[in-house]
Amino acid sequence: MRWGNAVGLMLAGFIDRVLVVLGAVLGAQWPGFLEAYRQRLGGHLDESRRWLNSYRQLTEQFSEQGLSGFIDSLERSQMPVLRAQGQLLQQELNREAHLEQAWNGLSDPSTFLSSWHFIKTLDVHIAKRTLEIYSPTLPLTIDALIWALLVAVLVWGFWALLWWGVKGGCRGGMTLWQRVWKQASSGSTPPSH
Repeated sequence: MRWGNAVGLMLAGFIDRVLVVLGAVLGAQWPGFLEAYRQRLGGHLDESRRWLNSYRQLTEQFSEQGLSGFIDSLERSQMPVLRAQGQLLQQELNREAHLEQAWNGLSDPSTFLSSWHFIKTLDVHIAKRTLEIYSPTLPLTIDALIWALLVAVLVWGFWALLWWGVKGGCRGGMTLWQRVWKQASSGSTPPSH
């Protein structure tokens, strides 16, 4: 074995291990970040409910229409300022429904299902603010350990595929990238099976 190959293999082995450890550490953070996001989302939901409940109480006291009827009345008004107020109230009512749906989905005890709900109902503003204040930890819960293992395996698998593409799948053969380059430069298409 040539000296360059030995150094390359040592370097690849080092990178391999660093990536697996980083993947595990990042994967272990996910349940904690998800919980921090859930708490922040709950705060937004509570604030929305508090604000809308004051309008609900007001409309119950002075009208039989309820909040929805009150919003309809505002939106049909001739005065632009009242129409704008009706639109704001409707937007906040929609936001409350979205936040409640997200909150209910994130309350699932399974981190995998909660992650799916996070993706489906993601509020980018809340996620950004959560990330800004999130403090990494080293949780030792089962969920964190499972996520750490999952992400470590995914990162290692990606690295292994990348390394295989660079070094070639078999001895003496072209690397994956060399085959792609050769095929692209010759203008030919791969044979169909």
